[in-house]
Amino acid sequence: MHRILREPLFHFLAVAAMILAADGMWSRFRKPEIIVSAAAVESRAREWQATSGIAPTAGQRSQIARDLATEEVLFRESLKREMATDNRVRSSLVGMMRSALKPPVTPPTDEELKEVLSNSPKENIMLPAQIGFESVTYTNDADVPPDLLKKLRDGAPVPASTAAVKLANPLPPTYRPQLDRLLGTAFCDAVFTLPLHQWQGPIRSTRGVHFVRVTTREVERPIPFAEIRGMLEAKWIEGRENETIAVEAAKLAQNYRIVLPDPAATPAPAKP
Repeated sequence: MHRILREPLFHFLAVAAMILAADGMWSRFRKPEIIVSAAAVESRAREWQATSGIAPTAGQRSQIARDLATEEVLFRESLKREMATDNRVRSSLVGMMRSALKPPVTPPTDEELKEVLSNSPKENIMLPAQIGFESVTYTNDADVPPDLLKKLRDGAPVPASTAAVKLANPLPPTYRPQLDRLLGTAFCDAVFTLPLHQWQGPIRSTRGVHFVRVTTREVERPIPFAEIRGMLEAKWIEGRENETIAVEAAKLAQNYRIVLPDPAATPAPAKP
């Protein structure tokens, strides 16, 4: 035993063990270091100047450095508190990751855009039918003056409406979906089939009784390609990006063991 204690190797191992133990104890009390680089300060200073139009002073640059340090402190503390699991933060991080996976996409050809056009919902590529008309409106049948339709057709002055819901009179060209919401589908079905420039009625809506003289009408028609080209291009690019993101996400998923719930064990939705 005395011989071992006199061996230089033993002394070396003992000193090494003491150093490691001391370092382990010191690391418990050693503060993590935050280093704010000059490049980070310069980048934030350029943002300052771009916003204010004035270069920051030396004192303001020092404050910028302190602000960057504070931001890093808050960031690290948020990770300690597992704030990244908050739904809002989680969604933001997922969105950032999706953006990082987006590929550079070359502009689509006209043929590719026309394929997008053919698969687009009707409301995105068609202008609805529209109609304009002059009208007299009453709340119910009892309010309608006798022989009103004959008088209107004979050129009598158009009387004032008495219904609670007032329409512009004459009504300028208005898209059918707007009239559907205001007066109901049955009313629109009727007025869109009326002849032009002839008083017709009574026509009932969800708001009352109407006598109508159609002044203008246009059928549903496609939106010109040039006017929706930008929308189609954005939709095409989004599709290509989503395809690439799905492929890259599948590659990343290979690094994980993913466990999904058993569909048979999923409770059925509650009945209303």
